[in-house]
Amino acid sequence: MKFIVLSALLLSVFSVGPAFAFDTKVKGFVAIDLLSTNKKESQDQKYEFGIGVLDLKLYAQHEKFNAKIKLDLDDGKMDEKYNIFEEMTVSYRFNDKFKIKVGKGKVPFHRLHWGAIENCYTDGGSMLGTEQGWRDQDNLVLTTFTYGGYHHGLINHFSIFGTSRKYSIASNGYFENDPSKTVQLNDQRGLANKFIYFPFGGLELSASIIFHKNDYNPQSNWAADFGGGYEQGNFEIWFEYVFGFISHHKYYSSYSKKKLRQYEQTLQLGGEYKLSSKISAILNTEVVFINQTTHDDGYWQRDNYKLDFGAKYNFNRNTFATLGALVEKRIQKGPSSKDELAGYKAKASLSHWF
Repeated sequence: MKFIVLSALLLSVFSVGPAFAFDTKVKGFVAIDLLSTNKKESQDQKYEFGIGVLDLKLYAQHEKFNAKIKLDLDDGKMDEKYNIFEEMTVSYRFNDKFKIKVGKGKVPFHRLHWGAIENCYTDGGSMLGTEQGWRDQDNLVLTTFTYGGYHHGLINHFSIFGTSRKYSIASNGYFENDPSKTVQLNDQRGLANKFIYFPFGGLELSASIIFHKNDYNPQSNWAADFGGGYEQGNFEIWFEYVFGFISHHKYYSSYSKKKLRQYEQTLQLGGEYKLSSKISAILNTEVVFINQTTHDDGYWQRDNYKLDFGAKYNFNRNTFATLGALVEKRIQKGPSSKDELAGYKAKASLSHWF
């Protein structure tokens, strides 16, 4: 079914009539897990191989207009409406400093730097699982105004957005949300701003804020993000810190510890050093601190710690192999209980940009 949908999309993009002249491109990324093994405490060792990541991007350009479709082919759910389309946007560039983008896509907020063998916590990368509310802000209906550019020394993204869900309260009192192509402004609205500054060659600093109001939740959700990166010669370093707050409707889900309020902090620090023109070493560390208050006045602290490291071999500018490992620990403390879980993972993968 996915291939039928994909074929139809490709035909629609490349079947250009005589009235318009489009420049079209197809890009993508695929990561194959050649061999992966992981083990959690009190569980059996697992060995796996297969497709790790598979993304496909379709671009079409006509004068100052640009269209983009990104298909989430590795974990898109065909039984959920509109899920496979991670991004569907159209942008218009007024000049070299200002453009506007509308559609469904990613709100500029996080930095989302990949670790050694796994994506970062803010992008959902965790073998033990975390309960952050502020992860990658994608699959959102948005309008984004962008000013500046790298050559101007700064970029500012201002976004108006909403989740592509339709909210309601069922007859049994439980909270429901169904996939939607539109934002219900009567129920929710969001604002975000990301400022990126390039003070000198190789250094990039960013500061972001985000706010989302859902009338079905007790309070508004908000977060701030501060990060940066520096690349010079043979080495690159990156860091990101996120501090945020979320709240949930009492019957947001059937989860037994129904969250009322949650404060969370996420920190990432990592680096890559090129040992030669082909080989580099990577070290990445991350932590998550979460403090929850539930609707029954319970209090929970949920913390995660992760260290991943590895080596990367570059065959060419588009293809590379990675060999590495990670260790992770999760600690959960409640009113009268404490639970700890640890695990490790090792993986060899082959990745290609096309």
